[in-house]
Amino acid sequence: MRTLWVFSLALALGSLGFARAHACTLWGAAGESAMGQGTIVAKNRDWIPNQVQRVRIVRPKTGNRYLGLFAEGHDEAGIKAGINDQALSVISASAGSLSKKLQDAQTGVSGVVSKILSLYSSVEDVLAHREIFAKARAEFLFLPGKT
Repeated sequence: MRTLWVFSLALALGSLGFARAHACTLWGAAGESAMGQGTIVAKNRDWIPNQVQRVRIVRPKTGNRYLGLFAEGHDEAGIKAGINDQALSVISASAGSLSKKLQDAQTGVSGVVSKILSLYSSVEDVLAHREIFAKARAEFLFLPGKT
């Protein structure tokens, strides 16, 4: 429950839009560095504040339910972070180090974060199904947990 509370707080803080910056920051602490030997994760969203941020509970017909942070409207809409009912969390960040030309030329599939949250229950599960990334667009994914 504490992980869900910390994650919800991080989502709320991360959803506040401020002045334009050039990179998101992903941060985490685990084990002795985190209170109670747990895991703490956070992300700020350095993005033009032209989107609406919504926290939603998703209940797929099959698979895990999850709580997600969704950006709506304008470019790059979609899920940005989430945690499922198995306590697996995923936080995404754009691959801003790639040139704009290369990013725009990507034809990969989006929706990897939603697939991970609905289909898998642990980091080990995700690593056992690496094919999910074969045709995905370039992005950074932070999946805190044991490996």
